[in-house]
Amino acid sequence: HDKLVPLRARLRAYMLSTMLPILQRWRDESEALNDLPCASVVYALLALLYSNTQPSEMGEDEFVHIVGSMAFVNNWHGYGLGQQRTDFLRCAGDTRDAEARLIR
Repeated sequence: HDKLVPLRARLRAYMLSTMLPILQRWRDESEALNDLPCASVVYALLALLYSNTQPSEMGEDEFVHIVGSMAFVNNWHGYGLGQQRTDFLRCAGDTRDAEARLIR
């Protein structure tokens, strides 16, 4: 255990200093292109980036990143069914806009 703590700290530092900016850039690009399937993947990766966050490391920014990423994926992802989730909702008669579905 004592040997793993410093390794975890180094891995976390790398993920936040190197991987986070890359994922944020990909997120911005996919959103600018209105590419929801790509954005869903990137948001899922952003949530995973924080999946091993310890309670002592959980600040407001981390919480916002995790919950925001999870909410985006939940609202827009088609879950491997070849379509966006919103397509299935519309077919089922759900006429609420994206914001209303997110708030539900």
